[in-house]
Amino acid sequence: MDGGDAPVAAAMKGLFQQMTAGGDSVTPYMFVNIFRQTFPQYAEQRQNVYMQQDADECWNTLAQVMKNQLVKADGTNTYDTLFQGEMKNTLTCVENPEDVSVTTEPFWKIPCFVDKEVYYRH
Repeated sequence: MDGGDAPVAAAMKGLFQQMTAGGDSVTPYMFVNIFRQTFPQYAEQRQNVYMQQDADECWNTLAQVMKNQLVKADGTNTYDTLFQGEMKNTLTCVENPEDVSVTTEPFWKIPCFVDKEVYYRH
């Protein structure tokens, strides 16, 4: 995914502009069609019905499109500015509590696993 995902980003921009304009409801036909043309795995059909796709996989694909397309002239990335966080890890030796190692790692999403017990709680 590099220059080939530019049409998806342009269609996404147009969709967001339509949604923020207000007024009538918005149907994302153009965005969905361009997305499926660019990423044919999301256009798979069985008996003329589009197959269900994994939401996390779809989000990762859209996130990569945004990450590729939202680079400014100065090299900064708007996607990183909006979605990147930093995880600080501190490891302390049990035998020697003064032996501490601190590292930081960037992250772009925090996984949240929802099982049936969590799903039914209010």
